[in-house]
Amino acid sequence: MYILDTDSLSLLEYGGESAQLLLAKLSNLQANEVAVTIISYEEQMRGWM
Repeated sequence: MYILDTDSLSLLEYGGESAQLLLAKLSNLQANEVAVTIISYEEQMRGWM
């Protein structure tokens, strides 16, 4: 199992070369092998507000 942290989610949100590299790695995984924590969700929401 792979757990994405807040920094990884931010990379995916803003795009760019780093996001493309991460997406390439994630594309080799099954959907049920990737997760995020509720803490990452909360940090993303707090940053949005």
